[in-house]
Amino acid sequence: MGIRVQEDIFAAAMNHRFFILLALFAMVLSSCEEECDPPDVDALNGIYLEFDTDGGMDSFTAAELDSVYMVRFIEADFDSFLFPVDTFRFYQEGFYLDQPYRIRLSRQFPLGLPSGPPYYSSFKYLFKSFGQDFQVRLQSIELDGSYTDDCNYETRLKRYVLNDDTLEVTGSTQFVKMVKD
Repeated sequence: MGIRVQEDIFAAAMNHRFFILLALFAMVLSSCEEECDPPDVDALNGIYLEFDTDGGMDSFTAAELDSVYMVRFIEADFDSFLFPVDTFRFYQEGFYLDQPYRIRLSRQFPLGLPSGPPYYSSFKYLFKSFGQDFQVRLQSIELDGSYTDDCNYETRLKRYVLNDDTLEVTGSTQFVKMVKD
């Protein structure tokens, strides 16, 4: 009977040590995690575009923008807009954040793509207007970024071709003016 009591005391002590070690391990893990609001990666990686309405020769009129639409194409290795995927009408669906003639092209807007591939940067885009003779081409979108820790995301590369101009906008969420081509 004395051996049985010793075994029970030993087992109780081992259980006690196990729970103490488990509690210490949980405290260490929780102290490593920084509490923060997750970064809005979609906004950081978004491409911000604004139709130029300044009244210049290459700017857009309100009538032209009333019927603007975007056609999304498969990005191919050659400079051509041959394989349309879908069409989005801005005058029916609305512009970004209710700001006239501004859009943010990203995973969530305007098409609401799922979180996995294909990403919005896998396509090229053509902006046109019904009954108007203009177009704006957006293509060759390059994005690269990653989390630097639990609370921070860094966009290391955000570049694209708008009409024939290559724009490097890494780290920017400023709207870039689009003009007629």
